[in-house]
Amino acid sequence: LAFFFVGGRGRRFGVCISGSGRMKAKPIEIRWHWKDLSEPVLSIDHHPSLNRIVTAGCDNAIKIWDYSPAEDGFYTFDFQSCLCRETQPVNAVRFLPRGDMLLSGHDGGLVILWRKSERHTPPTTNFETFHPDQKHNQETWNVLRIMRGHSEDVYSLALSPDMKFGVSGSIDANIIVWELATGKLHQKLDDHAHYVQGLAWDPLNVYFASQSSDRQVNLYLDGNKKLLQQNGKPPAKKRDGRFELDAAIARDEEDATEGRYFRDETASTFFRRLNWSPDGLFLVTVCGQRKEETLRGPKEKGDMANGVEDGVKENEDAMGDAVKDATKDDVINCAHVFLRGGWGSSFICLPIPDDEVPEPVVGIRWSSTFYRIRSHPTNTPWRLDQYRMVFALFTVSTLFIYDTSCAEPLAVVSNLHLATITDACWAPDGYTLMVASKDGYVSTVIFEEKELGPVWDMDADAEDLPSGLQELRQIQAELEDDAVEEYRRILKDAAPVTPKTKDKEPTTSPGKAPADSTSPGKEPAKTPPADVAAAGPSSVQSDAQATAVQNHTDSPAPSKPIVQDTNSLFDDE
Repeated sequence: LAFFFVGGRGRRFGVCISGSGRMKAKPIEIRWHWKDLSEPVLSIDHHPSLNRIVTAGCDNAIKIWDYSPAEDGFYTFDFQSCLCRETQPVNAVRFLPRGDMLLSGHDGGLVILWRKSERHTPPTTNFETFHPDQKHNQETWNVLRIMRGHSEDVYSLALSPDMKFGVSGSIDANIIVWELATGKLHQKLDDHAHYVQGLAWDPLNVYFASQSSDRQVNLYLDGNKKLLQQNGKPPAKKRDGRFELDAAIARDEEDATEGRYFRDETASTFFRRLNWSPDGLFLVTVCGQRKEETLRGPKEKGDMANGVEDGVKENEDAMGDAVKDATKDDVINCAHVFLRGGWGSSFICLPIPDDEVPEPVVGIRWSSTFYRIRSHPTNTPWRLDQYRMVFALFTVSTLFIYDTSCAEPLAVVSNLHLATITDACWAPDGYTLMVASKDGYVSTVIFEEKELGPVWDMDADAEDLPSGLQELRQIQAELEDDAVEEYRRILKDAAPVTPKTKDKEPTTSPGKAPADSTSPGKEPAKTPPADVAAAGPSSVQSDAQATAVQNHTDSPAPSKPIVQDTNSLFDDE
């Protein structure tokens, strides 16, 4: 195993010696979403407190899974429920803060709010089911709200931490803010000029952010809070809670030597899942790019094909002999990090190694856990001295694990899936990451405490928390109180939607949906590309265990992933 240091220009400059190899990754070979063949898993989210995940896919279903430790050190997943009401794919799904409600976004423009029933009622006839797996349900989830307002497919969702609002983004270029208690359309925002592919709500409940393939990120702010920021006191007359565009992050190519911040619609990405850090201090955007002058040496050196043993020396020689070619500009893929309130310029640029096939950043997912400061001295651009945070950055085929105590990624995991990575989520313990892919599988990446470090328990360590976390804990407590009130409002007038008779499934997929396409304006398909084998080897993993519903027997599983081990500089040994 080898860990790659990623240089400032996005290239692999050297190879560090391998570590202990405690970190492990593995695709779980069960039928996550299935019709006649394995269907893409488009979204995944973790329960706020339980060992439970939710997945959504192109089989038109949402599925609930519980998991427990297995003998091989990974997890056994147990199917709990299949939620299906429509005959179209589900592109996004998220747990609400209390964990017994879900919000889902569908092809065709629907947004649905679900709630787990206190009593399980098995379906009695085929007319009550839309998916064959529903007959195996162990628990019942009811539809509380069906929200209609988009004219095209819904790609992204976000939820306010106080459970008052849900927000959806669609390929109709609109964002809709929904009142969850009533299911009413609160506001429609049309500031984007292309598909809205990513949404993220500020954990401090001040902003929400959107990212579109129009190469722009928008920051929206409640009108009342905007006046409070400007005047330092609440408005004399409370407004109607309308959201206003507070900032637009974009950069015209002719106005800056670095070029635009973000790639256009030709980027081979189905989603643009930007994400806030759990303290609300950083917004990490995706599909970024950066133009830089190319450093060229006399020849290509230090490539992994030349062998690990001489990689470091050859890279150092190549960098020492490099000369600047002022006539050529390189555009590299990256993720831009913006500091809260500093929307005018990128605070940190996280470059992605430009291998033979450059890959854009598809998504970011921060762990909600705060980690204790390491004793090792570090050189970090994040400028945090009270606590650490960890996040996963994923491109089409590779997973990077970052820690705010250092500039380089702690670990790189490749060859994990045979098709595009679509989404990821962290377990509340902060040591387990789950990754979804279009190849129809979900993988788990498991860390040990020595690799990511000990965590802060916001309740048990309340008296010992650093000042920054104590302030954040107070804000979270207030938001939780507000969420309790909103939860009561949601249930007050909620009545389960009466199941409708299952219609005959259309022969063609209704609605249009962009896909991984490099042609501007082309509507991409949601099925994996024909040359998906190029993303990984074709051999089938033989030692994996199928643990839920049915085994995969008709489709190949990813081979053993390549884990480029965690940085040994951060082991407390």
